[in-house]
Amino acid sequence: MATILTPTEALPWFLKYLKGRNISFEAVGAVSSFLTVYGFLPPELEAYVTDLEEFLQECNTAYFVKGAAPISEFQYDWYKDRLQEMRPTSPILEQVGHLMEDEDG
Repeated sequence: MATILTPTEALPWFLKYLKGRNISFEAVGAVSSFLTVYGFLPPELEAYVTDLEEFLQECNTAYFVKGAAPISEFQYDWYKDRLQEMRPTSPILEQVGHLMEDEDG
């Protein structure tokens, strides 16, 4: 029977896995998985959530202000859904879609 590592045991593995991955599907998925399994994110993984917020803000600006989508709608929605899981009170989640409305009046 397999045993689940404690958060303290798992964290070094997650950090090693995430090294250099930045905001890839794999990195965000791994951080989301840690939260799902252990019910919290240690400070070392919170930085990835902040990076994800910044990435989504850059995508919003590129799409709504510059008119160019840097990633597909599927990718954007997947990242946004992971952010909703990991930081449901993120102000980025409330901004989505509102920039276009503000521009039109």
